[in-house]
Amino acid sequence: RGGSSIALGASGFGTWGQNYADNSKINQWDNFQTTVRSALANNDIDGDGEADTLVPAGIIWMQGEADAYHEQASKVYLANLTSLMNDMKMTFGNKKLPIILGRIEDSGKTPETRMMPYIESVWDAQKKFVKSNANAHLIAFDEPVEFIEDKWHYKSNYYIKLGNLFAEKAAETLAK
Repeated sequence: RGGSSIALGASGFGTWGQNYADNSKINQWDNFQTTVRSALANNDIDGDGEADTLVPAGIIWMQGEADAYHEQASKVYLANLTSLMNDMKMTFGNKKLPIILGRIEDSGKTPETRMMPYIESVWDAQKKFVKSNANAHLIAFDEPVEFIEDKWHYKSNYYIKLGNLFAEKAAETLAK
């Protein structure tokens, strides 16, 4: 199956847990908390000298490659995703905050050539999460994705397409 090592610097859900204590990788939960506190504390977001209020409108989430690489992580992906999204919504103080998930892709198009041998498990978890959460949505490419040489990361134009897909779904969701 797939590659022999996971993408450099990748971090699975473990680093997003509130109780992450292993110092071998970046503590993503603490970084998230620091960023949110800093953003919400800024009283003049646009720098025009007038007080502004930042109102979070939703969560855009693109993650799962590291989890799709490891069997055990893929098995608990749904539970971890559910817990993390609930924790994030609580951080923002809005239980009904919309969530837009991006469907992860693999450079290998068959089970034998995949970089992420457990991607189907993550795909299933993403679908189940969206199905069980009224304010959750899943976006996906409608064409085959091209990857750079590392076989983990998309070519630049696909990140632009991904951003457009997220923006379109966010605009649609916020219009409701």
